Amino acid sequence: MNNTELPERFAALAAHLDWALPTTKERLRLRASSAMPALRAFYDAMCPHMDDILTYLRDFPPAEADLERPERRLLHLAKAFMDVSLAVELFQAPDEPGVWNFEDMELVP
Repeated sequence: MNNTELPERFAALAAHLDWALPTTKERLRLRASSAMPALRAFYDAMCPHMDDILTYLRDFPPAEADLERPERRLLHLAKAFMDVSLAVELFQAPDEPGVWNFEDMELVP
């Protein structure tokens, strides 16, 4: 992996780039198909960096299409953290129990 995958100050998070997926459906699919230990490991790795990530991204354009690749990948990691945090903090399961399968839902931008 080259050093342009993430902004340099967040290079330590490169091991988690499998989570940097561009769509909500892709992120939810990965979350729902992952075991809780993997979700917890990602959550624990990202949590200490989230304030810094959000502060860093605040200085960039709000539209993903306007971001350079490193910042876009960082944004995708932050979104994945938000999706995974629901599983870790609220559901204590990879997917929300007792609701429709997200694959059956249409996510409209």
